[in-house]
Formats: sequence, structure tokens, C-alpha cells
Amino acid sequence: MNEKYKKILMAAEVFKSISHPERLRIVEVLSPSKKYSVTEIYELLNLPQAKVSHHLTILKNKGVLISEKKGKNIFYSLSNPGLSKVLETIEKYCSTK
Repeated sequence: MNEKYKKILMAAEVFKSISHPERLRIVEVLSPSKKYSVTEIYELLNLPQAKVSHHLTILKNKGVLISEKKGKNIFYSLSNPGLSKVLETIEKYCSTK
């Protein structure tokens, strides 16, 4: 398998992991270099805590997010800030439709 195809497969996995509207909202909130706790995220998005935790786990397991524990809180951020540029491009694409 060549390198370009490996990158395409990786990109497909990232797109799959953010394809859910609520996960996309979470990623957007964390763009580009913000760190938020679970509580801050569910309050910002007005979603149930359990649902946000579920989506954060998926995003972290897929490598989209990283977490950092500080005291009793876990703070999440994007594993690669370049993802925010991808989201900007998608937003521009959608606004032309």
C-alpha cells in the first residue's frame, strides 16, 4: 500500500469520526487551540453530559482529540490544529451550495 493511499484511509477515518452533527459541533467548539472541560463543552452546546462524554470518547479513541487531566477535570483539545482549517474549508464549501 503506497503512502498516499494510507493518508487517504486516515483522512476517511477522521471524516467518519466527525461525521455526526454533535461530534462536529464539539470539534468546532475546540477549534483551533481551545481546551475545555466536559462541563464547559456540554454547557456551551446545551447537550446532556452523558451524550457529550460519549462523543468525546469516540473522538479521542479515533485520535481527533487529546485529553489532559487537571485535578478532577479532564480538558479536551484537538490533536491536530490543522483540523480547524479543514472545517473552515468545508464550511465555505457548504455556504456556496
